[in-house]
Amino acid sequence: MTFRDFLRDRMGFILIYLFNLALVAAVIELDLMGTNGRSGGLTSGDLLYIGVLGIAGVTSYLVFDYVRRWSYWRRMRRLFEAEPNAEAWDNLLSIPEGVTRERRHLSEAFRKLHRSYSDLLARYRSRQEEHDFFTRQWVHQMKTPVSVIHLLTQRAGAGAGVALSPVAGEHPGGSRAAAARPRYDAAHRPAG
Repeated sequence: MTFRDFLRDRMGFILIYLFNLALVAAVIELDLMGTNGRSGGLTSGDLLYIGVLGIAGVTSYLVFDYVRRWSYWRRMRRLFEAEPNAEAWDNLLSIPEGVTRERRHLSEAFRKLHRSYSDLLARYRSRQEEHDFFTRQWVHQMKTPVSVIHLLTQRAGAGAGVALSPVAGEHPGGSRAAAARPRYDAAHRPAG
C-alpha cells in the first residue's frame, strides 16, 4: 500500500479536520471583528464553543466510520468465534470487501491463502490416491505369485499323497512337528 492509498483511506478524517479548522477560524474571525459587542481576545466561552465544535465534528466522523465498517467487523468476529473447520474457511471467503484499501488487500491475501491451501490439499490428496493405488497394485502383484506357488505346492503335495493345510506350517492334525511328516491315506498305509 502506498502513502497515497493511506491518505485516501483517511480522506474523511482529513476533511472533517479541515472543516473543523474552518469553523475555528470563522469563530475567531467573528469574535475578533467584535460582532458580539465587545472587543479584545477570545473568552473562555469562545474557547469552549470552538472545542465543542471540534469534538462534534470528530465524533460525527467516528460514528459514520463505525457504521461504515460495522458489518465487516461483525462478520470477522463471527469468523474468529467459530470452530476452525472447512465451513469457517468458506465464511472467510464470504467476507465482504473492506471499505478501506487495507481491508481489500487483506481480503485478497485471505483469498490467495485459501487458493494456495486448497491447491496444496488437492496435491496431497492426489499423491495419497496414487500411493493407495500403487499399494493396492503391489499387493495384488505379490499375492498372485504367492497364490500360484501355494496352488502348485498343493497339487504337488496331493500328487505325492501329502495333504497340506491351508495355513502354512500347520498340519491338519494341529502340531507343527506333525506337519513335517507326510500323511498317508488308508490305501498307502504300511502293513503291520
